[in-house]
Amino acid sequence: MGADDVIIAGAVGYTPEILSWEKIGLDTDTAQIITMLTTPILAPAAFRGSLMAGGKLANLATSGALTDIAKTLENATYIPFVTPAMLVRGDEAEVRAAMEAAGIAVTDKALQSYVTMSKIYKELRPEYQVKVNDSLKKYNRTMTSIEKRMRTIKNPATGENAFSDEEIAQNMSTLHLSLAHATGLAPLISIQAKSGGNLSARDLKDAGKMEDVLGALAAEEENYRAMDTLLRTLNASILEKSGVQLDSNEPLQQMLVQLGQTVAKGRTNVNLKKQEMLKLVESYYSELGEIDENTLQRILNIKTILSPEEITGPVEQAQFIADTAVDILEGWQRTSPRIKRYSIPTK
Repeated sequence: MGADDVIIAGAVGYTPEILSWEKIGLDTDTAQIITMLTTPILAPAAFRGSLMAGGKLANLATSGALTDIAKTLENATYIPFVTPAMLVRGDEAEVRAAMEAAGIAVTDKALQSYVTMSKIYKELRPEYQVKVNDSLKKYNRTMTSIEKRMRTIKNPATGENAFSDEEIAQNMSTLHLSLAHATGLAPLISIQAKSGGNLSARDLKDAGKMEDVLGALAAEEENYRAMDTLLRTLNASILEKSGVQLDSNEPLQQMLVQLGQTVAKGRTNVNLKKQEMLKLVESYYSELGEIDENTLQRILNIKTILSPEEITGPVEQAQFIADTAVDILEGWQRTSPRIKRYSIPTK
């Protein structure tokens, strides 16, 4: 199994831990297939894993990969009416005819989604095309049922529909994007596990695995921040604005609850991982030997990222540099029989 296969397999393995997929109307298999599909797009490397016939899919990734994925899934209204073979062929006239026959509106957004999905399917191995299609249909059914439920919710004060068509469309877009963020967590956690398990003192001096871990950790943290913002928007629209109290067992309510729990648990875990990473970095001091100014600055940058408190003012910065330099020297002193001359800032 290659390195990229390890990340994809790891992402699939972490997917059940992200949230209780069954409680939001999906299932673990569906979530894992979608994760397997999107990991090569989301992860910052050109994957050539067992899922793909080649590595071209990674070229579809953009800086707004999560938004692109959410929009592609949101506008995949054609999924129930097309076959994997039709998606591989990528014939717009064919999908247009299928949608018209089913009475589904043929929009520019739907056609753009189809073009993107066709590119994805062309890079899938044949044995995965049917599995992915079944999972996308499951996802489509779940989100369609939530949209239909939203259309039946009444405002308790007026008895009228709680949401306009525009509000429903916006709420659904926010839900799709929230789920894209959720599925995007597993690849980031997998990257941390793969690279983090092979760190050594040398990584404090040399660029590589440390950047992979810190980059994925920062992206994971940003995902939780974005999800929290999206959920606040949804709660304000669905619960607060309408005055509706949804039954705790409703898929829509469960989706909000499960995503909220994912954010809360994830933020706690990120803080714990930062603490463990900081301890690991400091444990390497005794193995560094003599270091130059560039290495010291690199270590300072790493510690700044991992530190729980923001270091802002010049006094705090100077103290932080001095403390770190002393810690490195003392760590070296504990293991080195002969200390070489090294100048450090004094307190």
